[in-house]
Amino acid sequence: MKHKLILLILGVFCTAVVVAQDTPKKMKIDIRRAEYIEFDESIGNQARRIVGDVLFEHNQVLMFCDSAYSYPNNKIEAFGNVHVNQGDTLHMYGDYMEYDGNTTNGKVKYNVRLRDEETLLVTDTLYFNSRTNIANYLTGGTITNKDQRLESRIGYYYANNKVVHFKDSVRINTPDYLVKTDTLKYNLRSEVAYFLGPTEMFSEEHYLYCEEGNFKSKEKTFQCEQNVYYEKGSSFMWSDYLFYNDSLDYGWARNNVRMEDTVERVIMTGNYAYYKQEPEMGYLTDSALMIIYDDKDSLYMHADTLYSQTDSTGEEHIFKAYSKVQFYRSDLQGRCDSMVYETTDSSVTMYKQPVMWSGENQITAAQMTFYMKDDVIDRFDMGGNALIISREDQDNYNQLRGKVMKGFFKQGDLRRVDVFGNAQSIYFTRDKEKLVGVNQAESTDMRILMFDSEVTSVNMIQKPDGTMYPVGELEETKLSGFEWLEHLRPLTPMAVFQWK
Repeated sequence: MKHKLILLILGVFCTAVVVAQDTPKKMKIDIRRAEYIEFDESIGNQARRIVGDVLFEHNQVLMFCDSAYSYPNNKIEAFGNVHVNQGDTLHMYGDYMEYDGNTTNGKVKYNVRLRDEETLLVTDTLYFNSRTNIANYLTGGTITNKDQRLESRIGYYYANNKVVHFKDSVRINTPDYLVKTDTLKYNLRSEVAYFLGPTEMFSEEHYLYCEEGNFKSKEKTFQCEQNVYYEKGSSFMWSDYLFYNDSLDYGWARNNVRMEDTVERVIMTGNYAYYKQEPEMGYLTDSALMIIYDDKDSLYMHADTLYSQTDSTGEEHIFKAYSKVQFYRSDLQGRCDSMVYETTDSSVTMYKQPVMWSGENQITAAQMTFYMKDDVIDRFDMGGNALIISREDQDNYNQLRGKVMKGFFKQGDLRRVDVFGNAQSIYFTRDKEKLVGVNQAESTDMRILMFDSEVTSVNMIQKPDGTMYPVGELEETKLSGFEWLEHLRPLTPMAVFQWK
């Protein structure tokens, strides 16, 4: 029993010591200076009226005013030219103050200014704690730090850490930006603003929206997350994450990236995008897709990487697609290993085993370049064993082959093909619906006229040689290099992602 009593006493004593250590020591508010002091019976409670160049001190905090009331419960009211000073840099001014020496809580009202080194806080009513060095306002305030102005309805200023928390109708004004948000944390030393809610950023050329992130005003960098939206002129971008350095003009976005240029009528999507202003270049990867749209149709293109840059003049653009390129448009489809599009002449060049389908025609060559006009294919140039194939029926194919080919389109339909060097052709003829013969022809050059994907005439130029065979009598009905690749043809916009 005796041991239990000793343990109990020790436990109570230790608890008392811990509580005493954690509880701040209460100090009496000292009157350090005044012209005169008198008791004011009109307010009772043994209150003293202190008048003339008044100075209080509490916990190394100095409090100046013209006059004050001092109460026996260690509280004061101060009137006129109130000035609270703590340390070398923290100064607070106002017309009226209430201060509780027991809790170290205070309130300054009317024309309130708090100055801390290069920071100035202005409000109508400011609550503060002299022990924790935390001040807050609830009815609107403004903080000026160097060339930045921050406003909000509610604000908490942490003087020890030089950090401010803003809430409700927050605005940041800098020489270059205006930021509007609901919740913000700002570090006055590093000049970094942390967005903790829906945020809008405006500049002369840019608009940016996000729901989380930060802005470093020294470096002029933005880091944005959640429902990111960016706008500049006719260009728009959406993503889950965005980093942008405005001083160096570069940035990147990741996850669910979507970019659109309404003037160029281009939409690009992917999961990682990079952009640099000088010299202008950018690329898109990870499920990259480019959509070129017009009033009639849209071209869908996919590759492992889509790349864009300006030429040496800075006026024209060069677009490049790398690895497993496929594209789809209702009147034109194709695939190759890599592709280059130049705006100077609206040319598209396909490299490494290019294949293009136009209507019923399959077109292959070692290298292929086609030219666009008014967003529609206008002509093509092919070199290196160029071959055009169209299917006549289940077992028979019309074919045209040569060293070099030039094709010409009208309203998206292939109408004429000029063949240069070792021109060869195999074409089947019909009498109404019945297949009646097959025409095999060779010449140095050849011109083929077509309509609705069918051959209407074959003109052989220089050393022509041609024979019409009855169906079934021509032993070899396929030209050298023949390969029917219909199974590789993307038949829908989203099929461009399926590489076979």
